[in-house]
Amino acid sequence: MKTFKIQVEVKSPLLTPLHGDTLFGHLCWGIVRHEGEDALQEFFLKYKDVNTIPIILSNAFPEDTIPYPQLSPSMLKETDNIEEYKLRKKEKKYSCIPAELILNNNQKISRETIHNSVREKTIESYRACSRLRNKINRLSNTTFEDSVYPVEEIWYFERYKNGKSLPALLDIYALSNENENRIEELLEWAIETGYGADKSLGYGILNIKGIEEVFFPETGNRCMALGHFVPEKNENLKNLKADVFTKYGKLSGDKLLSSNPFKKPIVMYREGATFDFSGQQFVGTLLKDVHADNRIRHHAFAPLIRFTEEEKTS
Repeated sequence: MKTFKIQVEVKSPLLTPLHGDTLFGHLCWGIVRHEGEDALQEFFLKYKDVNTIPIILSNAFPEDTIPYPQLSPSMLKETDNIEEYKLRKKEKKYSCIPAELILNNNQKISRETIHNSVREKTIESYRACSRLRNKINRLSNTTFEDSVYPVEEIWYFERYKNGKSLPALLDIYALSNENENRIEELLEWAIETGYGADKSLGYGILNIKGIEEVFFPETGNRCMALGHFVPEKNENLKNLKADVFTKYGKLSGDKLLSSNPFKKPIVMYREGATFDFSGQQFVGTLLKDVHADNRIRHHAFAPLIRFTEEEKTS
């Protein structure tokens, strides 16, 4: 499979984080709208053979960044001062690192190399803000008692070029056996009605800025997942270092197959998970049995990127 980098312009705030599995759901509904449900079932069948997999999506990351990798823990020496503790604590707030650290493949990755890079380059691309809303009684046209509730909006910072303000850019990585035109078509269908919650209110307006083939490093003793994933039963992820979370998936509201929009809870590994490289380009599977309707699937894949982790010395 080839690896592609898709650049996406964010033209409005988001209520739903731009994750690969959620975007895949939008993509599936795009196929249903344009080619029909039978075409979607044929699309799913292609995932049974690695040579015909249509697309595997990463999460979206700020331009020219990738997730913060889970590395082997290193103990601070007694001689380390309080300022070093403060800097390491600050480092934990960052979820991404400069992509060049791993893509250039010219140095071993350790907490120290990442730490120095983050010091030099502040990576802050968005701000989450709470907005209060009211529930309206449609019979009386007034609010209910205790009807105020907050929603969290994700505002990406604009970028500036030649004195002009431009929409923020996010990078999504994709593995695919399809050509660039087909990938662009699928993604355009995915976002044509908006992305995520409250699309009808103007949230989730995205634009595909460009697609290009990229080449990940071909050497390294470790690999990192670029999205959420669930390993297949026969996948042996050696020396896995990862965080887990529970995904509460929901079907798109534009065309529900069922009266129940909620998927079953799924325990997934987060992006940034690392393990020993064993020859694969991706990790995970297309999950079945995630909903009462057996036609529903869940994208539990993640593209992998190789890197060399510096070995710990005692």
